[in-house]
Amino acid sequence: MDPNDAQEPVCTERCLYLLLQQHNPDALYVLVELYAVRLEVTLQRKFGGYIDNEDIKDIVADTFLRAFRTGERFDPKIACASTWLNMLARYEALEFLRKRKYLTNIPLDDLADRLVDQVENVQALVTEQPSPKMEAFLQKLPQRRAQTIRMYYYNHLPIDAIAEELGITASAVRSNLSRGRQNLGDLIGEAT
Repeated sequence: MDPNDAQEPVCTERCLYLLLQQHNPDALYVLVELYAVRLEVTLQRKFGGYIDNEDIKDIVADTFLRAFRTGERFDPKIACASTWLNMLARYEALEFLRKRKYLTNIPLDDLADRLVDQVENVQALVTEQPSPKMEAFLQKLPQRRAQTIRMYYYNHLPIDAIAEELGITASAVRSNLSRGRQNLGDLIGEAT
């Protein structure tokens, strides 16, 4: 399947869940569109001192393949997609280090705790732009919802930072994200 011919990614947890359950290749496009940069940033923060950038990109790709192969295990009632993918990415990174013999005498939990402690305060300065198709859908949303989605998914700002920047509560940010994802799913569903 040519990525240019793929349907626009479906952004809701439920739609991603269905694509993964059906082992639909479009699930990979959704995962890459919404989570690739975010996972790279997360892995860079946790493992950047041990794993170089090119290997981190490979680990992210391996994470998406594992997610696709084991998609039937994803359940949005238990954890959101980003939490599930972060867990898979962490596992892939630790496996990478184990294979490279970096973890021979160190228990994995101890290493993970040390890594998190070392990089907890690192700020990412990564900015991504939505694809043209996604931008067209975002422009159809209420302004606050679209702005919140851009800040969270593309500027990789935490919920508290978005709340402060927009002058709203963290709960309002979560609500805007949830409703915005639902609106996007509906818009994308109507377009297909």
